[in-house]
Amino acid sequence: MRFVGEIVGYLGIFLSILIYIQGKRKNLVFFKLVSDVVWCVHYTLLGAYSGAAIGFIAIFREFVFLNKGKKWADNKLWFIIFLVLSPTASIITGKNIYCFLPAIAAFLSVFCFYQRKAKKSRYFAIPISLCMLTYDILVSSTQGIINEIFTLSSIFIGFIVNDIVKKRKEK
Repeated sequence: MRFVGEIVGYLGIFLSILIYIQGKRKNLVFFKLVSDVVWCVHYTLLGAYSGAAIGFIAIFREFVFLNKGKKWADNKLWFIIFLVLSPTASIITGKNIYCFLPAIAAFLSVFCFYQRKAKKSRYFAIPISLCMLTYDILVSSTQGIINEIFTLSSIFIGFIVNDIVKKRKEK
């Protein structure tokens, strides 16, 4: 199963590269949703259940945030639910202290993907990625490590392309 998990991880890497280079928030959240499905499967196949549980919660979080603007999805209760679910999932699935790293990342992700502007999401994404990079090192997820390196690169590319170059062209 680990081999299949590793193959799935490569698909996750590809999808994660696309997340933060999106100029529009809705596209950013959509790619994050698809990526979360893949990473949930990856961590499950590796036996890294804290990462898988957080990924599972993230799938629903991104679905709600993708529908922001609709009455049911704009309820502030969702924000609180997702903030509470993240540490709860890590407590239930955690084997040791580093299993809280995905919970910290997921906690910050609630703020990250709740934002209305992609630029603000990119700022939150940096500590999220650093938490997951550390977790991936500790659970020996080579694809996760590679993913976070690409994710951090994608975040900075997103800043350059969407927040610096476009601003200069607008002036």
